[in-house]
Amino acid sequence: MPRNLNLRAESATSKIPLIVGAKAYAKLRREVTAAGILDRDYKYYAIMAVFAFGGFIASVYLIYITSSLFLLFILGLVFTFFAIQIGGFFHDAGHRAIFKPAKTNDIVGHIASFFLVDSIDRWMKIHNMHHANTNEEDRDPDLDVPLHSFTQSRFMQEKGLAGVFKRYQVFTYYPLRCLIIITRRTSSFIYLAKGLNFKNSWKLISFAIGFTIWYILPFIYFDTLKTIVVLASINIPLGFYLSSVFAPNHKGMPEIKKGMKLSFLEQSIITSRNLKGGFLTELFFIGLNLQIEHHLFTNCPRNKLKLITPYAKKLCHEMGLEYTDVGIIETNKIILDELRKVALAAG
Repeated sequence: MPRNLNLRAESATSKIPLIVGAKAYAKLRREVTAAGILDRDYKYYAIMAVFAFGGFIASVYLIYITSSLFLLFILGLVFTFFAIQIGGFFHDAGHRAIFKPAKTNDIVGHIASFFLVDSIDRWMKIHNMHHANTNEEDRDPDLDVPLHSFTQSRFMQEKGLAGVFKRYQVFTYYPLRCLIIITRRTSSFIYLAKGLNFKNSWKLISFAIGFTIWYILPFIYFDTLKTIVVLASINIPLGFYLSSVFAPNHKGMPEIKKGMKLSFLEQSIITSRNLKGGFLTELFFIGLNLQIEHHLFTNCPRNKLKLITPYAKKLCHEMGLEYTDVGIIETNKIILDELRKVALAAG
């Protein structure tokens, strides 16, 4: 796999002119649409809703009645798994992949927001920018990873606390990812508070109720030790799991220099990385293991993304594009390797 990110992105521009990429994508969309792949799958999402929300509520109940600290740790991991499954509904609703009407998807998104103590509005604003400018320098908000830099220019800009940590970023990557759920919820609260008015006040109220259930009630109903174990066994794994779902998708893949123009087709393919695996990989990564297909068709139901794969691979072969598909261990090696290379290059 080529490792010079900018050179790889530049070489791609000479392969597919913008108009050629646009026509190729239009043809791909017609084929995928004609095959019925983009049709909604309400049965699938109904089953997954029972699984995700049912498992979430059941794990909360078991945590409530359990006194064994060891079992609490295990149940915390179970809770984390189902929380991410609800996160899949949060994500898919934001992409309008569950229902056809936008309002119905919004309802599901806000329900998921309540369970996860998050803001679907804030996430959609940032995530839509990511999809529109995937891995583009100064335009993709997902490139701004707190305390970690994947390019030399961003590394040299780090100051303050980030400047202290930056030379050791390969060692701090996983530990600091465990804290992402805290920073995410803090950002969501700030976003909701800043945009507060009478019409949307219910969103902040919903967030506050969810926050109370997650962080206040344990201190009321549990003793101190159980509360500490519960909060630690839920929040730390949740941050790590959430990062593990999203980081493999683009980190360590080509970053597009400012001003460089690529077709949507080409940019979606060369900046995205898939994870190999079958049903369990799809389940644990809530369908985001097929990141190339997801970026090409964001509103495709999660369970149908794999049906796009043959079309995408065929197109990549015809147009000379690399279809990046690696294992879970390999994708993490790529991420750490990029962090290490950037830090070492700084001297």
